[in-house]
Amino acid sequence: MPDPQDDGHMVIIDLADRIEYDLWQAKKTNGKWEASWGNFISLDSDGIYPYGLSARGSGFAASLGLVWPEEIEAESINHALFFS
Repeated sequence: MPDPQDDGHMVIIDLADRIEYDLWQAKKTNGKWEASWGNFISLDSDGIYPYGLSARGSGFAASLGLVWPEEIEAESINHALFFS
């Protein structure tokens, strides 16, 4: 579901194809999804969109810098944290 408090940002992770889809102002209308902006990036990339064309306007993938449950469980975060 899109973030209801943050302009409808939404991230979809496709683990099979190793792609992250980042959306801005995502919403479901009449049973169909739409967004004002969307882009995708490989999960195997550095998470930086070419030319800064990201859904958050920062140039970074929306999931970049997030802390994942596996990292909390391992008590180890081996990457920079990201704030937007």
